[in-house]
Amino acid sequence: MTANLCSPWKTLSLLSLASLALLAQDGPVTPANVNLVEFADPGQATKVTGSYVQTGPRAWAERDAKGKVSFTFIEKQRDAKSVVLSDDSRGVAIRLDLGARKVFYREGAAGQEQELFVVVNSSAKINGHMTRFVTAGEGGSAIAATYRQTAGSSWEELGSDGKVQFKFQEVKRDDGSVYLEDRSRGVAIRLDVRAKKVMYRESGKKEEVLFDIILAAAAPR
Repeated sequence: MTANLCSPWKTLSLLSLASLALLAQDGPVTPANVNLVEFADPGQATKVTGSYVQTGPRAWAERDAKGKVSFTFIEKQRDAKSVVLSDDSRGVAIRLDLGARKVFYREGAAGQEQELFVVVNSSAKINGHMTRFVTAGEGGSAIAATYRQTAGSSWEELGSDGKVQFKFQEVKRDDGSVYLEDRSRGVAIRLDVRAKKVMYRESGKKEEVLFDIILAAAAPR
């Protein structure tokens, strides 16, 4: 399971240019790549009271300090300073202004924009909600397996020869991981993009590390 599937450049060619902005990043956070914004009430910038997290290609959620989802939004646009979100069911628009480090709120098309929160932290690292494609290996950059979402909750694992070895069903996601199951074999896989590990568990046994994650991305469906 240690043979190369392909070169890193061939792997990246499977991703669209838009998806490249959603690869795991350690560089500057910009409106073009941000997928998490933590906020605080004005005047209390040291105490995080909630967050906006990207949960899909255009889907975002507002969560409270305990992580409970308060509202959901659709991303409308990104520009040099901001990300604009909309909740059409309430007629509400949210603008995450990373330049001014503020969150602005507007109600109704003719409503006046007003400051809602201050931005405390932001991140562009790939998260479990966004992950659709993972390459993995046993150290270094040698690709031993590729996990890709094919449609809906369906996933495939490709071996080092590029052929489909196993199929999985996605059972859930959280901020750090994607959880997959192959019930025909009694096998569970957890793609832990936060720890950069592929975790493996057989029914009745403890979870163990299977591979290191080389790349995680929001690849096109």
